[in-house]
Amino acid sequence: MPPHTGSIIKKNIYNKYLFNSSFQIAGDYDFFLRSLYLDKVDFTFTDKIITRMKVGGVSGQNLRSYIISTYEIYNSLINNKFKKVRLFLIIIRFIYKLKQIFLINKYNLNLSLSQKIQNFYKYRITTDFIIYSNVNKLIKKNKFILSAMNLAFLGSFLRDNKIKFPYLYHWPDGLFAKFINIKINKIPGRQILSRLKLNNNIKRIVVLGNLDIIAKNKLIYKFKKIVVNYKLGYGDINKILDNLKYIPKKTDLIFITLPTPKQERIAIEIAKKNKYYKIICIGGSIAIWSGLEKPVPKRYINLEFIWRLRYETRRRIIRLIETFSFVFLDFLTFRKIGKLKVVIKK
Repeated sequence: MPPHTGSIIKKNIYNKYLFNSSFQIAGDYDFFLRSLYLDKVDFTFTDKIITRMKVGGVSGQNLRSYIISTYEIYNSLINNKFKKVRLFLIIIRFIYKLKQIFLINKYNLNLSLSQKIQNFYKYRITTDFIIYSNVNKLIKKNKFILSAMNLAFLGSFLRDNKIKFPYLYHWPDGLFAKFINIKINKIPGRQILSRLKLNNNIKRIVVLGNLDIIAKNKLIYKFKKIVVNYKLGYGDINKILDNLKYIPKKTDLIFITLPTPKQERIAIEIAKKNKYYKIICIGGSIAIWSGLEKPVPKRYINLEFIWRLRYETRRRIIRLIETFSFVFLDFLTFRKIGKLKVVIKK
């Protein structure tokens, strides 16, 4: 039997044979018996390390686990109608198990497998989202996606977590960010642009989506960088990406001016295909920052999503109803938002 933890199995093979959930230990034995031995499914060996696994799995814990696995292997052979099942040959596996059970020092062996986990991966294991209140600290990174944490994002996340990504960070934008942490203060997207400071490592600003000439000139005036605009089409994300003839450079800062979650999903697809990327999903904030749209009055600062219904009213109302319904349903049922683990960096 091949080592199950070191196996890579095609989805269609897995779906065809599945695991027998009645087996506590020998489910992998039964799976490989049916697929590899009986049905002769094609396979190949590799000398690459797929898994580094510590000692202490359920199959090798003690004598009881050996008895259970022996019984399940026997049942698997019977269930699959083997004509001659020799129980004695299955039982003498115990001779080979003696060393594993009694002679191996599990502590020393596992200690040799210990590795220091980098902080990047610690954050991804222990947290769901990282929120920056000072985005200029993020600009120094070689790759990142920055997005607003607001109602639109939370609703989209609850509906489809494809917008979660290891290098995706957020700034707090809107009343609903307080569902995560009541102490979070809203930072509108236009303030992100006003506070943003670009170092000499960034040579060019690339805007994906709509960019008015007034907004373009203001970007040039503030940041003293070359500004390039790539218009994006409508419809399916894959179609938009197929028509986008742009490869990010290490010295580019990218703004995407589309609605959430489309801009985040496009940013993630760009990130998957490129080594370097600095992307800010800025939505319609460039238009407000440049004066093309009237900013929300201060007394309505936490209700900006309602204020902006003045433009593209029908589309925005539909999106608002969709995202709010997912957030409200979560509040009544699973309360997933309240359980999110979030790190806030100042």
